[in-house]
Amino acid sequence: NLPLAYKQEVNIYENTLAFPLAFVVSNAEYVASYQKALQCVKKEGWNLRNKAIIEGEPSGSLSLIGNGDSVGAEARIVDYEPSRVLIQSEVEQPGFLVLSDTYYPGWKAYVDGKAAKIYRANAIMRAVFLEKGRHTVVFEYSPESFKIGLALSLISLAFVAILLINGLRRRFYAINAANL
Repeated sequence: NLPLAYKQEVNIYENTLAFPLAFVVSNAEYVASYQKALQCVKKEGWNLRNKAIIEGEPSGSLSLIGNGDSVGAEARIVDYEPSRVLIQSEVEQPGFLVLSDTYYPGWKAYVDGKAAKIYRANAIMRAVFLEKGRHTVVFEYSPESFKIGLALSLISLAFVAILLINGLRRRFYAINAANL
């Protein structure tokens, strides 16, 4: 039975079991592919609150992730926009900050102002690795295709401007030559 959160013309109930948009886990299982991640996520008994399924191989301190106890881990979304998410996090042991948004190429992550690798977590989510401590995490959508498209558009605009100026210059000289 869900608690009533709001009542007027409609009743709105609060789902207290829903996950927050951002959360931290301190246990990870590493898998080599998206298909393997899907298989793991579909397993009965797998608990999203205790373990993240991360695509890729662990390296360095990433392999030190422990028992899944995320007590003392906090992730608070400070600002959420379509192309930028700002999160304040404090973790008592290394772990993954998981953002429940869809993983998609073109997103960049910064932890405390430094570029950070984005991992595909739980087959469809984004995650970054955090060392123990307080962190500011920024996810920004900045796809290379947009930058390439912008560059091509500016080059095309410059080319059209050059053609237009040359055409006007020729017309001006043709009018002046006819008047002589």
